[in-house]
This record gives sequence, structure tokens and C-alpha cells, in this order.
Amino acid sequence: MNGSGVDGFKDAVDTELGTLTDMKSWIIVERGAEMNVLESTWAFKVTQFQNRTINNLKTCLCVQGDQQIEGVNIFDTYNLVVNFSTICLLLVMSIRLGWASAQIDYIAAFVNAAVEEEI
Repeated sequence: MNGSGVDGFKDAVDTELGTLTDMKSWIIVERGAEMNVLESTWAFKVTQFQNRTINNLKTCLCVQGDQQIEGVNIFDTYNLVVNFSTICLLLVMSIRLGWASAQIDYIAAFVNAAVEEEI
């Protein structure tokens, strides 16, 4: 990586890896010949205030799921944790009932479920 903000993004990558490690998202194993190892990539995003100054640098480690083979390394498909219509309903209710609403930004917003299969 090079360019402006590299140090900030390196810190964000370290934070993301630390979060994933703390959540025990994976364990390191010896690579077997029969394993289909999925590639991954990093997504980088700069969030800004209204005056265009940098608010936050975000990173996300994304596995390239298009390389998965059904029955080999994918057995189930999962939906979003929250349905979009539920969010819309809550926003409408907050307007109608005069509730205060605020933005919530989760660092690691995914379900932590035990996976039985070796991935």
C-alpha cells in the first residue's frame, strides 16, 4: 500500500485482524492437498464529515465466495442478521411515536456461530 492515509489504513487493518482474532473467527491449520483454499481481499472505505474532512478509515477482510464449491466448502446459505423491512418499520415507528433515533456503527456485525465443518 502506498499513498496518503496509508498509516491510518494499516492501523485499521490491524484493528480488523485483531477483532477477528479475538472473536476466534479462525484457527491456523496445515494445508492439505484436498483443501480448496479461498482467496480474500481487503475493502477500504473513507468516511467523511459534511465538510469533507476524514471521519474514519474502515477496512473489511472479504473472502471471495465465488470460489466456493457447493458440497465441498459451502453447505448452508445465511441471511442478514436484520431484515431491511425491520429497520424500515423501526424508523417509521420512531417518526410516528416521536422516538429519538441515532446512527449505530458496529465494528464486527456478524453472528458468531460455531461451525462444525472444516472450511
